[in-house]
Amino acid sequence: MLRYLERADNTAGAIGVNLSHVLDSGGGVAESWEPVLVVTGEMPRFRERFGEGAASDGELVQRYLTWDEENPASIISSIRAARDNARTIRETISREMWESVNLIWLWLQGPGSKRSYDVDRSDFFEALERSIQGFRGTAPDTMLHEEPLDFMRLGMQLERAGMTSRILDVRYHMEAVADADESTVVDFGPWHAILRSCSGIEAFLKRGRSFSGKNIATFLVGDPAFPRSILHCIERAEHALSRILAEEVGSTVLMPQRNTPRMLGQLRAMVSSLEVADMREGELHEALTRVIDSLAEVCNAVHVEFFDFDEASLSAPESPQ
Repeated sequence: MLRYLERADNTAGAIGVNLSHVLDSGGGVAESWEPVLVVTGEMPRFRERFGEGAASDGELVQRYLTWDEENPASIISSIRAARDNARTIRETISREMWESVNLIWLWLQGPGSKRSYDVDRSDFFEALERSIQGFRGTAPDTMLHEEPLDFMRLGMQLERAGMTSRILDVRYHMEAVADADESTVVDFGPWHAILRSCSGIEAFLKRGRSFSGKNIATFLVGDPAFPRSILHCIERAEHALSRILAEEVGSTVLMPQRNTPRMLGQLRAMVSSLEVADMREGELHEALTRVIDSLAEVCNAVHVEFFDFDEASLSAPESPQ
């Protein structure tokens, strides 16, 4: 449920930031909207449906990512999926959580959201983001801090780590500036858009670093205190997973073999060891590709080991030490 809401929030943020960036940069339309499709993972499906040159139509891209019900990753599809998930676990989540996600869905279905989208698009996406952020705040304030909430946090952090990785991978290599040439006049616009896409402008400025591609990449990859850095998200996912596994200790119920903790630990170690400032051109892309692929493997492992496991994989749980 929370992965779907996180996805809708990230997509709304990416579109909203890009709208501002397009107005400020005056760049080519295709060059401006193709990255959003790539970041959301929708470029192959979009091209198949609309053709090679369709990404030059900014209105089409925005409608596809916002309202297209045939696109499973669109905002409206993600909100519907989150609401359907919430409805199936009404006995687990709080009344306030159900009302919150249901209100988001009803607003999207009503005339007010369409009017807002047509009249002030930036306001539309900001309103949607605020609503989802409100839901995220409601969850820990109204639920028992037990396994269901830990699974919600695990899903949210894995989804967020993947989005930060994709934003940085796509944007960094489109907008890279040669830091070695100190005389270069840096165009702050693209880097500002990268940080805005990750809600990180104020946090980055508080670190007191100069506005450069490598400094921003270092911040988004490995700052342990920034809630959308890749490292922070993976560490919080590990924490949620450890709480889930702690509930199993001493249980008499047979459990499947758990590879997920090892996989997450290896991924955290890999991200921790990345020295972004020393990387040559192309190396960060290769590293982020490994991170994205590893996150996908972790998500698949969570599904198999916790929700769709084979009886042959069952084993006795560990006894408490």
